[in-house]
Amino acid sequence: MKNKLILIIGLLVIAIAVVAVIILMPKAETVTISFDTDGASVIEPITIKKGESITLPTISRGGYVFDGWYLDDEKVSNLTKYDKDVTLKARWNASNVKRS
Repeated sequence: MKNKLILIIGLLVIAIAVVAVIILMPKAETVTISFDTDGASVIEPITIKKGESITLPTISRGGYVFDGWYLDDEKVSNLTKYDKDVTLKARWNASNVKRS
């Protein structure tokens, strides 16, 4: 009887410890990457784990050549890692294509 009581108490302590670890374990933080396409089609925001990178979407806009995605004045790449919510802005150069 005494051994069963010790076993039950031991299992209860283990169960409480497991629950405490699960509750107190830090959750993976996420960040949201939004896109300002400056006249091109809308791109939905992407949520990723903090510190990850993304594959940047390619976009097009009539009469312009896509120059890339920028965060403030810095061009970002597929290697850029994000640790906070940001909005990437598309930059465009006027196309030299002649229109008839």
